[in-house]
Amino acid sequence: MPAKEMNAVFIVDAKKLEVRKAPILPVGHEHVRVKVHYTGICGSNLHVFQSGVSKGYRVADRPYITRHESAGEVVEVGEGVTSLKIGDRVTIEPQIACGKCELCREGKYNLCKNLSFLCVPPLWLPGTLADYVNMPADMCYKLSESVSTLEGALVEPLAVGLQAVSLANATLGMNALVFGSGCIGIMTLVSLLARGVSRVAMVDLVDLRLKKALELGATLAINSKTQNVIEIIDEWTDSRGVDVVFDASGSYQAIEQMVDVTRPGGTMVQVGNVANAPHMFNIQKMMDKELLYTGVHRYRNLFPTAINAIASGKTPVDKMVDKIYPFEQSQEAFLYKSEKRRVGTDVSKRAHLNRLTRSRESGVLIRKDLCGL
Repeated sequence: MPAKEMNAVFIVDAKKLEVRKAPILPVGHEHVRVKVHYTGICGSNLHVFQSGVSKGYRVADRPYITRHESAGEVVEVGEGVTSLKIGDRVTIEPQIACGKCELCREGKYNLCKNLSFLCVPPLWLPGTLADYVNMPADMCYKLSESVSTLEGALVEPLAVGLQAVSLANATLGMNALVFGSGCIGIMTLVSLLARGVSRVAMVDLVDLRLKKALELGATLAINSKTQNVIEIIDEWTDSRGVDVVFDASGSYQAIEQMVDVTRPGGTMVQVGNVANAPHMFNIQKMMDKELLYTGVHRYRNLFPTAINAIASGKTPVDKMVDKIYPFEQSQEAFLYKSEKRRVGTDVSKRAHLNRLTRSRESGVLIRKDLCGL
């Protein structure tokens, strides 16, 4: 008789997770059930864990299954599903659009006003830090043989980086600067390199993160705590300025400096979330330099590109994996990331068959703190 319940990790209050039983819901029309193998911890989830507040809602009033960066194996398919079959390894795009509004029809479904996102209020769709998750089949993308399931869990943050460089129209021959060498900053770096932008400067406050950025192909690393960013970039560009500048930190100071380091006619891209900013930057200077400033809201139509980029070896996301925790130690994994501020985020690994050892193992992976400063 099929199981009716599964194990899932609920966030129940600030700095408190609990493994609880949750119902295994029926698989709907054109949906699939995915057995989750890996799930990541990004900066937004870490913020909720630390504060106990998600978009103004107290999690203590409405505990929910957390997380959304995941990959796993299809174990059941609903009626009408033709693109996937049982046994397929997939990565999950954790957003569900209406498909009918003007923006959806334009292909900009990430901007859909009726968009649902896993483990985000007010709809509170169940997250992926659980045994199973049900998703629309068209939001589950089959992984190629050359892409591991672990790498599949890193497709989601990579898609954010790809969205950022796509909106910036970053191309071969340009130079770039990224403020913030956390998760999304690193994903922006490898996305830039994959598009042929060979000169990329990275700015951060943590030397360990800057070291990782250099290992992954950054040309220049600047610690803004001890170095003058504007002076160094002026010398690095022969006083020309930077073609495309990204802020993946959400830092007010970084956002202010974007206008100073971007060349006239250049592009600034806001990737990191900015909370309660008292001001942003010198608007008049932005006008005088005729700069383009654009924001990034997650991603759209980029999961296949991200999978192909990983398969090609141009985006070595596997080098971002730091540590593994058992699923039952998710609380410890979140605390580790909160307290250590490591170069990585956590990826939870559910029990699955390891190809090399042929043994059953379960765990939570902590991948390099790739999300925010």
